Amino acid sequence: MIILNQIITFPVNASFFGETSSISLIDHSRLFAILLSAICLLCMSNTVLAQTQLGADIDGEAAYDESGAAVALSSDGNRLAIGADGNDGNGFNSGHVRVNDVSMFNNFKINPGLNDAWYDPVTDGQGFFITVFPYTGVVALAWFTYDTEPPPEDAQANLGYAGHRWITALGPITENQVVMEIEITSNGIFDTPTDVQRTDPPGSDGTIILTFDSCNSGTVEYDITSINRRGIVPIQRIASDNIVLCEALNAD
Repeated sequence: MIILNQIITFPVNASFFGETSSISLIDHSRLFAILLSAICLLCMSNTVLAQTQLGADIDGEAAYDESGAAVALSSDGNRLAIGADGNDGNGFNSGHVRVNDVSMFNNFKINPGLNDAWYDPVTDGQGFFITVFPYTGVVALAWFTYDTEPPPEDAQANLGYAGHRWITALGPITENQVVMEIEITSNGIFDTPTDVQRTDPPGSDGTIILTFDSCNSGTVEYDITSINRRGIVPIQRIASDNIVLCEALNAD
């Protein structure tokens, strides 16, 4: 539901989405406010034959508040701010800003345009390969990372670093989210047919919840029971080449 009446009292020309946001409250003509009201405040969904209102009207608090004289939308499209510079709640014409949660109308769905290499810049050198299989309705994930502790100095590995680890996971798509069972394999030898062991029973090593809120933003929430570790990793693409494809598929 839309969350109303989250009121912040400060000048209507102030920026409040954070220093990194490119959007701040900007005073415009009433015509511009009316146009934005039709597009943003009513959250209209266009179809070929009609328009369907997805949420309740967002009304001002009182007459002569000048509600809608200034509006702003956060860069992720999840928060809508409406300035009312004539509101008297904190003194005559002191004004206020209402911040509304409209995330429920951002109906992002997982699509093959997400197939890519993903990572968290904070842990550069680790990352994920994510593949969406639309016809079978599943997503496969490979997580390339390290052990929870550095290996001993005398640890030996014929190929690569002794502390390298990888995790694979698979799960069904539900809108913008996938709940996946972690699988860890062992006893393999480089480029050699071997009897590889896998997590048994399936899921006993833990789970991953993969969630996307846009074509370049998501989270990997992990619960690895075998090492008693839980956490959330914010992820973004390593390269932006496939964002346009993803956005086109999401709009279909």
